[in-house]
Amino acid sequence: MINLANNIIWNIYRDRSNNTWVGTDLGMSLWSNQQKKKNPIYQFTNSSDGNRFYKVFKDRAGGYWLAGDNGLIRTKGWGQKDFESYWYRMDAAP
Repeated sequence: MINLANNIIWNIYRDRSNNTWVGTDLGMSLWSNQQKKKNPIYQFTNSSDGNRFYKVFKDRAGGYWLAGDNGLIRTKGWGQKDFESYWYRMDAAP
C-alpha cells in the first residue's frame, strides 16, 4: 500500500541513498528500504497552514530543504522519530 501525505504530487526526489521523497499539497512522504513514512505539514510547522512542496534538496550536512509556495523548511534528522525543522515563511516579517 502506498503511503502518501496527500494524493496531489508536486515533486519526486531520489537521493544518493536511493530514498524516494514525494512532495504533496499537505506534506512529504518517504520510501526507502527501511521505511515507508508520511509527514503531514503540521509535523514540520506545528501549523495547519499549507505549503505545496515543489523541490527537495539534501545539503552536505545531511539536512533537507523543502521548497514550497509558503517558503522554505529546513529539516535535520528527517525520517527519524524525533527530527527538527525550521520554517522560513514567505509572509514572515523581516
